[in-house]
Amino acid sequence: MALVSGISLDPEAAIGVTKRPPPKWVDGVDEIQYDVGRIKQKMKELASLHDKHLNRPTLDDSSEEEHAIEITTQEITQLFHRCQRAVQALPSRSRACSEQEGRLLGNVVASLAQALQELST
Repeated sequence: MALVSGISLDPEAAIGVTKRPPPKWVDGVDEIQYDVGRIKQKMKELASLHDKHLNRPTLDDSSEEEHAIEITTQEITQLFHRCQRAVQALPSRSRACSEQEGRLLGNVVASLAQALQELST
């Protein structure tokens, strides 16, 4: 119970924070960030498979290793394509947003696109 009535003890009330749900595009950002993490993991796995394949003591052809490399490469490619489509679709998830939210979304899209570009080089 407050000593002075009519005063809120909620710190968010003092700074005018509204309790609205996050924009719909935030879920898309979370999905993209998850897939970016999977791409990083798969790229490490692919590097390990390449090292193992190139540094093995015998020179015999190992079709299992080559198949694993091919499958992992395809998975990475599919993840990149899915992320690219998801980043391009983010603006369509923001219907009737405020100017600030639109600017924020533009910055998020640019940041995600840059992160994907850096991963692909």
